[in-house]
Amino acid sequence: MAKMREETISVLGMHCASCEKTVSAAVRALPGVEAVKADHASGAVKVRFDPAKSSVDDIKAAIVSAGYDLKPARFSQLLGVAIVVGVVALLGRNGGVDIS
Repeated sequence: MAKMREETISVLGMHCASCEKTVSAAVRALPGVEAVKADHASGAVKVRFDPAKSSVDDIKAAIVSAGYDLKPARFSQLLGVAIVVGVVALLGRNGGVDIS
């Protein structure tokens, strides 16, 4: 028996139960996919699959083909860092914080 793999993929654009069904059906149609659980509230799709039959890239392509976008890896973390750096820079420019 092949070793199954589990992945969680972040998805943008799922807003309701119908979206969950659409994404789940697209992923479930791939060979080797054993289980799919899409959750619009968290924006995540959990997939259990046989990596010898389908890859993570195949799964992502199926999600995109169904009309949804993928979140860039660590998007929220990068956004948070950018905001903090921007605030510190603005405060430093305006004399609010001595950054030297």
